[in-house]
This record gives sequence, C-alpha cells and structure tokens, in this order.
Amino acid sequence: MYYSYENVVHTDSIDDSITREAIDGMIQNFGRIPCQLFTEPHPQRQTSEQAAFQIDIQGCPLNIFQNLRHIKVYFVEIISTNDEVLNPIIFISIPKNQIRSFIQQGTPDTLITINTNGVVGNNGWCSYNKSSDNLFTFERDITLQLEKNRLTTIVPFSSSINITSRLFALSHDGKFIFSGGHWDWSLCIYSLTKSKTISSIIHHTDIITCLSLDSTGYILVTGSRDTTCVI
Repeated sequence: MYYSYENVVHTDSIDDSITREAIDGMIQNFGRIPCQLFTEPHPQRQTSEQAAFQIDIQGCPLNIFQNLRHIKVYFVEIISTNDEVLNPIIFISIPKNQIRSFIQQGTPDTLITINTNGVVGNNGWCSYNKSSDNLFTFERDITLQLEKNRLTTIVPFSSSINITSRLFALSHDGKFIFSGGHWDWSLCIYSLTKSKTISSIIHHTDIITCLSLDSTGYILVTGSRDTTCVI
C-alpha cells in the first residue's frame, strides 16, 4: 500500500525491470491514492447550544445525559405515607392514543400506575404547564386516598414470582390492562372504564412471566415459565 500513494515512488527511475514491474502491478491493483483527499476545509465544530438547537429543529429527542445539570427531580405522592404498608409502584404507562371528545381538549392525559399488590391508579398527567411551578400537572386518582375504594386486579399474583413491570401491558387506547403472574396461570384483562377484570384466559401450563404489546397495539405476546409463548 505504501507504493500506491501519489509521488512516493517514481517507477521511471527504477533500473531493475522486475522491481519496476512488481511496483506497477501493485499500483494497478490497489489504485493511486492522492496526497489530498479533500480540498475544502473541515466545517467549524458546533457549540453544545448550537447542536441542541439543530437537534430541536430536526425534531430529534435530546439526550438527557448531556443535560444533567438542568434536570430537576420531583416527588409525587401516589398513596399516603400514613398507610401501614407501602407497596412500591412497578408499572407506569401513558396510553399512546389519548381519545378525547371536543369538550375534553386541554384536559390532562391518562397515566396508569400499578403497585406490587395490583392496586390500579388512573391518574391525570400533563407534561408541560406554564401556570404550574412544577411545569407539569399531576392529578392523583381519588380512589387511592382511601384503602376501601382502591381498585385492584381480582386474581391474586403467585407468591413464587417477583412482580415487575414485565407482567403488565396497557392497551393503546388506555381502556384495558393486560396482566400475568397470576397463580392460576391466566392472562387477565382489566377494564379501566368498568373498574373490574372482564376476562381471564388460560393458554399456558405454568405462570405467565412476561407479556408485551406490539407497536400497533393489536398483537399481544405472552411468555410463560413453561418455556412457551402465545401470540
């Protein structure tokens, strides 16, 4: 490759015909590499502010790890700390398709929360609100304030499995919650509009350990401890 660079070697000055022929063959095989590939200077490097502005124009999401100094953590109490047992929230989801009527325009989006006991919260969420000091609006589900009013999935979870977010999926229209991990090996469908479980389907021979909806919201895949999956 050294001989293929421009002006590195002059074959006419080589007396040995065998060497000259070998170098000519190498140049013909690899081609001639010019001394200068680009004639225009490299564009000036952008500042972080200019790069962020360009990304914003293109509609690309910003990398939060490049703006850690501007991130502020907020705390929202879902269930009162006066409760004797606080079960952590393990599933949070916002429906992809927020269906509203004309008179509902401007109202907060739906934000669904589920804790390890299966308590469902149908909260309100608005990611940006100029009138709020927090720059967001969060409306807690009123049923979470009193224990007797809390909505839970009817079928208990199995004690032999860790309850994680992989056991839940929210329909794109925000009307149904799909849950696994139940002791009877079932897939449960919980209606948020009716506040109850409307269907329990069993297709596995062991506990469902994970489930997921596809990007269209029409295909649900469940995986079980029996090493099978159902579409």
